Amino acid sequence: MTLIFGALKHFFRNKEDFMNYKFIDKKDYHENKDEYINLIEKMYEGDNNKLANLEEIKQHLEFIFSEQYDNNAFLIFKIEDDRLISMVNFFEYNNCSNEWCLFSLFTNQHYRRKGYGEKIMTYALSKLKQYKCSKLIVGIEEENIPSIRLHEKIGFKYANCNWDDLAKGFPENHLGFIYDMEM
Repeated sequence: MTLIFGALKHFFRNKEDFMNYKFIDKKDYHENKDEYINLIEKMYEGDNNKLANLEEIKQHLEFIFSEQYDNNAFLIFKIEDDRLISMVNFFEYNNCSNEWCLFSLFTNQHYRRKGYGEKIMTYALSKLKQYKCSKLIVGIEEENIPSIRLHEKIGFKYANCNWDDLAKGFPENHLGFIYDMEM
């Protein structure tokens, strides 16, 4: 039995599948918060990227999974060999019917430029369809060219404005991008 399981595990590791993605909703987040924060901290460890703001992501997760935030929110992890490779999180934007925000997409520094960002986003977009999301907005810092290129490759369009113009209260120094789920 162990030999068969080992062979299957090896088979799936070599195939493009979604077995190693972890979908995390509010309930799951609260039940396993310490474990998830630990995985995130390890992924950010030693990353000199100035955009790798661990405290900001922890504060954001605390807010979107809090009792006072009444809208839908979820987090997705890409895990390999018990290591967090990539993560992305989304939340339903207040007062906008079927509009969601992508807060962060982050890949471990040792796994960047290997397609993990695109793969996790493909999986995440399939999940957003289940929520009847019509539009997804994201703000990206102007100097974060790799992220801009990735989002454009996936199908996001620059909105010719800042993120704050799309979703009030968000950082003004981020460029606004929109993904039309109904395309």
